[in-house]
Amino acid sequence: MNKTPKLLLWALLAFAAPLTLSSCKDDEEDEFETLSPVAGEYVGAETCGGGAPHEYYVQIYNTSDNLGKVFIDNIYGLSDYSSSPEESFHVRFVANTNGNTITLPPTTQTYTDVFKDTYTVTVSANGQVDGDKVTLNFTFEGDLTGDGVAETDTCTFVGSRTYVGPAAP
Repeated sequence: MNKTPKLLLWALLAFAAPLTLSSCKDDEEDEFETLSPVAGEYVGAETCGGGAPHEYYVQIYNTSDNLGKVFIDNIYGLSDYSSSPEESFHVRFVANTNGNTITLPPTTQTYTDVFKDTYTVTVSANGQVDGDKVTLNFTFEGDLTGDGVAETDTCTFVGSRTYVGPAAP
């Protein structure tokens, strides 16, 4: 009996088995690095001018190239992720950080809401993260209601961190 085919088969199996059992990519989930101690998604309530609190979330996350800056999404509830992209709007601010302190210098933004009304506002803010609690004090100035009249609204958002990681799309 010829042993060459059996040896060849065993050699082929010995060579191919490690290839089928290994993979090119690590099986663990991709890692992310949270560079800022203030990064996260916060769920809480905003109170403006003594009015009733409005509950919503604020996302604060790293910029990719500067440890002293973060993006802030949904401040003042200025985002609406509707079911269709044409009906959604999104307002993002860039703030400075120093440790657990957040400062948003006066920043002017123009945005169009889901009703196709256009607003131009100037926002400034300061805040602090203490553990998993954020307090943001901010002022909105400009046409806040779409009636062409300049107004000022001073608000405080207090929220609890519910998530740390990359921002949701």
